[in-house]
Amino acid sequence: MNFLSLLISLFLVGSLAAQKSPALNQKTAVLIIGYEAQDGVVESFNGYANFLTNKGIFVYKFYYPKASWEDIVPLANTCSFLLYSGHGCSSCGLDNQYGGMYSNDFVSARDIVEELHFENHPVIIYNHACGSAGTSDSDPNDIGMKEAINRITDTALPFFMSGAAAYFATNYYDHPQEILSALFEGKSATELFKAQIQSGDHVVNNKPIVNNPYFNNCNLGISCSRESVNNSNSFKIEYNFAYVAPPVFRFVKIESVAKN
Repeated sequence: MNFLSLLISLFLVGSLAAQKSPALNQKTAVLIIGYEAQDGVVESFNGYANFLTNKGIFVYKFYYPKASWEDIVPLANTCSFLLYSGHGCSSCGLDNQYGGMYSNDFVSARDIVEELHFENHPVIIYNHACGSAGTSDSDPNDIGMKEAINRITDTALPFFMSGAAAYFATNYYDHPQEILSALFEGKSATELFKAQIQSGDHVVNNKPIVNNPYFNNCNLGISCSRESVNNSNSFKIEYNFAYVAPPVFRFVKIESVAKN
């Protein structure tokens, strides 16, 4: 890059960072940090915001206690990315199981279905929300894959009913940055998920979801880690990364896969 190109690039990045509102037809992202999020999440989410801004995405930040659901809804409806970190809710789902979020207050899965009507079929990314990737803080050593699948699909379902294109959930620090980077590199959902094998996780499921019209053409992938408990023969299984999306889904092809 020559000096002139570098100056132009820096000017564009600075201009994007200084924006007060999105430009015409500019893609947007909504970043939500809810009540009692993990330590360090604000710094991480500010990093994701910078990454997205540098990619030309306009970012809205809703960090507790300034995370009113009423303020979030109209901006979420036109976003291309929605990132959330905070409490998962074990009784906010459509079947009174997992689902929803806790921004300033509990937001149920029913609230999401009734109030979110996505126009641009966004990518949903959950980070450190109990149940969203399978595991919850209060779990026994192994909840079993069936329960992990139920929690993931329960959390993802309301977003697909509202028109989301893809759902990713992770319990790893800074992993949303890796997910975003892979999406902007043009990797498919399957390619992105397979990278987990190289990170040392064990893939326990990567199969089509059947008998649910809102998950039409979607795979559900789950990976887990397996660690010895107190150097014994017992192991703790943690389900820490999951996706729900068509296996060929790529960011450049955001399309409706669930909106009826």
